[in-house]
Parts: sequence; C-alpha cells; structure tokens
Amino acid sequence: MRCALVLTFLAACGFKPAGGGDAAMPMDGSADAPKQSDLCTTACPWGCLADPTPHCGQLVPGGGAVDGTDFGGAMNATVATSIDTGDGMNMKPKLDNAVWADVRQIAGITIFHVKDIRIANDIVVVGKLGLAIVATGTIQIDGVIGAGDCMMQVVGGFPGAAPKTDADVTHGGGHGGATDTDGGGGGGNGGKGGNGGSGIAGGSAYGAADLAIAHLAGGGGGGGGGGGGNGGNGGAAIQLVSNVMITGSGGVAAGGCGGNGSMDHAGGGGGAGGTILLEAPTISLAGVIVVNGGGGGAGVGVAATRDGSDGRRDRMAAAGGTGTANGGNGGAASLLDGVMGANVALTTAGGGGGGVGRIRVETASGMAQLTGLSSPAPSDQPTTASVAAATVR
Repeated sequence: MRCALVLTFLAACGFKPAGGGDAAMPMDGSADAPKQSDLCTTACPWGCLADPTPHCGQLVPGGGAVDGTDFGGAMNATVATSIDTGDGMNMKPKLDNAVWADVRQIAGITIFHVKDIRIANDIVVVGKLGLAIVATGTIQIDGVIGAGDCMMQVVGGFPGAAPKTDADVTHGGGHGGATDTDGGGGGGNGGKGGNGGSGIAGGSAYGAADLAIAHLAGGGGGGGGGGGGNGGNGGAAIQLVSNVMITGSGGVAAGGCGGNGSMDHAGGGGGAGGTILLEAPTISLAGVIVVNGGGGGAGVGVAATRDGSDGRRDRMAAAGGTGTANGGNGGAASLLDGVMGANVALTTAGGGGGGVGRIRVETASGMAQLTGLSSPAPSDQPTTASVAAATVR
C-alpha cells in the first residue's frame, strides 16, 4: 500500500526578487506590509509588488529555456495518450499524435504554448527534446506524465553509451569499461552514479538545487560495459508552468533507464533520474513526483533478468540486473547515489546504478500541497528536491 507523503513548505515570507537573494516583501498583516488596496487594482496570481511602482508580479521562469514570451497560448488541450517533443528538425511536436503548431524550441527543449490543458490519463512522453508546457490558465493533471521507451527516447536526458564508451561526462555521464571485465559507471544528476563493479567511475552529480543552470536538462547516461551491455539513458527533463494553478490527482515521473546486462561480458551502468520543474501560483497534486535512478546491468547475466530495472514510480530502488556479477541498484528516496556493481575478480563486473535526479517546485507563497509520493522528497535532501518561492518581478 502506498504511503501518502504531505509536503507543505514555506519559504521566506513573500516573494523572492528577480535578482535573487533572500530579500522579500513582508506578508500582508505584518506591521510593515502595505495594504493590498495600495498596491494593485486587480487580482494578481503572483502577488502584488510595490517596487518600483505598485504592479502585479510576473513570474521569472526557471530552467533557462522558458521565458516571459512563452505565455499567451490561446488554445485549450486535453491529452489522453501521448506527447511527442520531436527532434528539433524533421519530427514535429505532437499532442495525442496531432501536430501542435504553437510551440517554441530552444536549447534542447520543446515548449508547448496553451491556454488551459488537462492530462486526462496516464500518458507517455517521447521524443529527443525535453518537455515544457506553459499555460496562461490551469494545468490539470489527472494521470501520470511519464517518459517512455527507454531504448529509443531521451526527452531531454542524456543517452547511455555503447560498450567500452563513456557517456557525456560533462552532464553526469558514467565512464565506460576499459576491458571486457569492467562494468560501466552509472549516470549522475542530483546524486552520483555508482561505480562499475571493477571500479570504473560513475557520473558526478551536476546542476544546482534551484535549477539555476544554462538550460533545463535531464539525467546523465550510464557508461557502457566493457565489451558487454549498453548504458541506460538518463531520465527526462520536464517543466510545467501555469499562470493560475497546477492541480489534479496525477503527477510526473522521470526515472532513469536501466543499464543492459551482457551474456558473456560486463554490464552497462544505469541512467540517472531526470529533472522535474513545476511552477505555478498554487500547486496541489495528489500523485507521484519521482526521479529515481535506473539499475545497472549484470555481468554474464541471467537471460531473463540481466538488464537493470528502470527507475521506479515509488520510493524503492530500481534493482540491478542479476548474473555472475549483479548490477548496482539505482538511487531512490534518501539514498541519492547509485550503488556500485558487483565484481568477480578476473571474470566480470556489473554496471553501477544511476543516481537520483532533481525536483523543484515553485509557487507564489513558497508552499505546495503534494499529498502523494515523492522520490526524493525535500525531507530526504533539499539539495535534490525542494519547494520554494518563485522568482517574480
């Protein structure tokens, strides 16, 4: 039975200024707070600011790709099956297999512009580019938005590597096995990737807790096993931005992919969990929000179970593949780093598990009602999962 985890966090009172830092307006009702009627003449979803003149606050989106020009979508949408982010070239972005014209693509992210949007069921996100949805109205999520097809799609994450090859180490990728007996290192993101069983290095944690990076990015890929299995792809990059609210019974899943095991050589590393960024004046979700790492592949593995498991949609670690040398488990919940693969000296090694990804939730007040299940959660480690006041100006 799934345990409910209620997250209600309060950042420093008021709103964080666009320039960063801890300065903030006092909340209404304090001795120094101006009266609401003195600030704005209309309701302001992001609150009323006094400086330099009274005005409604405007969100400064995080992640580096979405900006103020992305608000203004005029079309409503209901999504029942899938979202395709395309590849930035020939493959066009789609909602439920219908091309969506009001999009912008920048730095590996497809930004869908909408008015109101409802995710009606569990849906799968495919494509090469990361996903951002920007709504001038409400985003209602009644199913799980989850990246799919670990063999083919990356959705803004970084791909796993071929045997004996490093993944993209600049973005948390694990190193590849140098010989047939070396397991690949797991990918990193919020947590580190586990080493391959013979000591091949896993990927480093990268990025920042507040996602203050050049552009939103997913998890690092696993390194390839020495002469054996491929590394698993890193988890997706998913950003949802609403100018009114994000609500519903569903959630978002962006786990890393399991590394491939090998029948006769070493296993590949698991991919790290991806990155989820949610921004709205109010957020109330009852479903899962998870970015768990994938398990490492086994060396000389059992046919049916040699591949590492993909990042799970709960707080349990993805299992490494099984064989002569098991793959390491992926990171999950409070265990942020992937686990080292097993090693059988002079014979073979399993791939390391992928580390967890990053979760960032930003609202007008710095509070959110997340009554479902999060992995990791802010209580596990606030540098990988956090709820904070949005930056407004």
